[in-house]
Amino acid sequence: MMKFTDRVKMWFVAARPKTLTASVSPVIVGIALAYSKGVVNVTLSILLLAVALFAQIASNYANDYFDFIKGVDTNKRRGPERAVAMGWITPKAMLNATIITTAVAAICGVILIWQTSWWLLLVGILVILGIYAYSAGPYPLSANGLGDVAVMLFYGIVPVCGTIYVLTGDLTMRGFLLSLSMGFVATNVLVVNNYRDYESDMAVNKRTSIVKYGEGFGIMLYIFCAACALITAVLAICITDSVGEDMVAQTDNFLATIGVESGSVVDIYKSNKFWLVIFVIEFALLQFVAWQKLRKGKAEELNDLLALTARNVFLWAIFLAIILVM
Repeated sequence: MMKFTDRVKMWFVAARPKTLTASVSPVIVGIALAYSKGVVNVTLSILLLAVALFAQIASNYANDYFDFIKGVDTNKRRGPERAVAMGWITPKAMLNATIITTAVAAICGVILIWQTSWWLLLVGILVILGIYAYSAGPYPLSANGLGDVAVMLFYGIVPVCGTIYVLTGDLTMRGFLLSLSMGFVATNVLVVNNYRDYESDMAVNKRTSIVKYGEGFGIMLYIFCAACALITAVLAICITDSVGEDMVAQTDNFLATIGVESGSVVDIYKSNKFWLVIFVIEFALLQFVAWQKLRKGKAEELNDLLALTARNVFLWAIFLAIILVM
């Protein structure tokens, strides 16, 4: 009989812990933006993090279950072993776990709705549909080249904008730009996953965007998403929520801060835009190194890159949060 600790470890591995940063990271950014506006609500923030985390775990469990049922996970798969396919967890138990984790996310979501606005119920329904539509149904998003769009929506736009709205009751241009930035970096986690599984996905007719357009497309998509993440983040930091004259003024201030017109190293050091430049350079280097590994990596080597890319999502969120609250 399996030990309790072994069972816990088995379910923990099935949740794909190395990728869970993708769910909490956009919420962290939303919380930081709300804090920058003087809004702090610990209870709602914890509930938002719980919704995001359990929704992703439910999505991962659902993916494990439905990919096994559809015959997508085979012994030719190069990625980490899947719990149902390896016989560690029965399909029925995995389906039950998917329902339970979805229910936990839904309960936390209902509490949020009760304390904020009932129109968020539509967002909650969309999230639940996304959990199952990604892998299940007659037209699973992950198998029809729409996985990248789903990640942008559910790991970028929805969690960042949803968090900001729950905490502040408002939606802003800055928040939307930040949601795009987080969506782009999260998409790269899927890009690495699909690039690694290119051959096995093609064998079972799982038509990811990389299967549809080729491995070269995957390499270019990775650097494209990284570049867009940088651009949208810089725009979000440099503009105010009143687009127009303020945008021009903020941009001028940014250029003056990093240019010779400032005339003072102290002024540059004290400015959050100094840190913006520093972190953008560092993140660009991290993304370039990861991109090089993607171009050269093969099969199992890409599993490490997947974890590295997920880590970069979290680092990017922490960086944006620091800049926002400075």
